[in-house]
Formats: sequence, structure tokens, C-alpha cells
Amino acid sequence: METCITYNTMLFCSVLISLNRFIAVKYPMNYKFWFSARMLKFYFIIILIIGISIGIVVISYEPYYQWLEEKKGYFVGFKNKNVGIFTVCYTLALYLPCAILTVLLNVMAAFELKKYRKKLSIDMKKELHLFFYSIINLIALLIFFLYFLFRALHIIFYIPILHKIAILYVQWIIDIQTFGLFYSSLIICKPLRDMVLFKKIDSNLSQKKTIASKVNVVSNYIK
Repeated sequence: METCITYNTMLFCSVLISLNRFIAVKYPMNYKFWFSARMLKFYFIIILIIGISIGIVVISYEPYYQWLEEKKGYFVGFKNKNVGIFTVCYTLALYLPCAILTVLLNVMAAFELKKYRKKLSIDMKKELHLFFYSIINLIALLIFFLYFLFRALHIIFYIPILHKIAILYVQWIIDIQTFGLFYSSLIICKPLRDMVLFKKIDSNLSQKKTIASKVNVVSNYIK
């Protein structure tokens, strides 16, 4: 149950990050609505419901831990082998569209930024940093999605090597999706890096830069 909720949350949070960048670049006037506190609560409630629902169904297939010699560790197996059908269903019907949507959102955001490349001010360049993080997030998401896709392809076409790769590298994939994105955000975002290092942050200067950036985005959008 916990694993299903965690994996589901990680995947959908990546989708939200891409949606965040797309809305900020394409529809800056609507940004406050789509990413207000109320809407964020709504998003995470939906994500939690989906994760719990998948987890409940997975539990019905009687999961258990078994030793994997190649990995020198345990992984989850199922007594009910019909779990493969369910795995294929939620991978192709839910996770595949999410991966495609994330790619499309990043591509459209890239084209919007390209329109303004000659008009970007120094403050506006922060949008490029955020977009760069969104690209890193996209790559991490696609690698994470490959874990589910390889399992699904193995179930459909019986390709043991794909299942073996998914099981052997799942821990590395999770590290990329968590620690990889965290350290990337530290490298890209100086205020966050200063906060982690307990450095003093000039809130007034940060607020002025944020306001200036928003004004530039809106003015470019109107033009």
C-alpha cells in the first residue's frame, strides 16, 4: 500500500511540475488560480485517492517479500499471478498518458519560451532556470516510467530481461527521482541552497525580483 502511494505520488508530482511551468509561461494570468492553495489541496487529494485505490487492489493479489539472489535483497512478489493484468492496465491506461502529457507540456513550454528569447531580461532568466529543472524532472519521470513499462512489456510479450532490469535498477531509479531532483533544485535555486546552508536570505530583494519577473512575464504575454 505504502509503495503504491509513494510511487503514484512521485509520478503525479512530476506531472504537476511540468503543468506548473506550462501554465506560468503560457497562461501567467491564470497561474494563481491553477496553483492556489485550494487547487493544490485538490490535486494532492486526487493523487492520494488514486494511490490508495491502486494499493487496495494490489493488496488483494497477496503481495509478499522474496529474496532475489542477483540483487542480494528482497523484492515484492505476488501469490496471485493475475496481478500482471492489473499492472498492464494501470501502466498503459494511467501512467503512459501521464508520461505523454508531461512530454507535451514541456515541449509547449519550450516553444513559448523560445518566442520570448530575445525579450528576456535578467530577472526573466529565472524562468529558464525553472524550465531547466522541469526538463530534468521530465527525464527523471521518463526513467521512472520505464520501470513500469518494462514490467508491463514483460507481462504482455514475456521478455524476462526487461523484468530483470526493472527489478535490479528500481532502487537507482527511485534515487534519481528523489535525491536527483532534490540536488538539482539546490544547484539551480540559490535561495533554496542558501536556506539549506542556513545562510541569511534578503527577503525584500527576493520579493522585488519575483515581482519584476512576474511583470516581465505578463508584459511579454500581452505583447
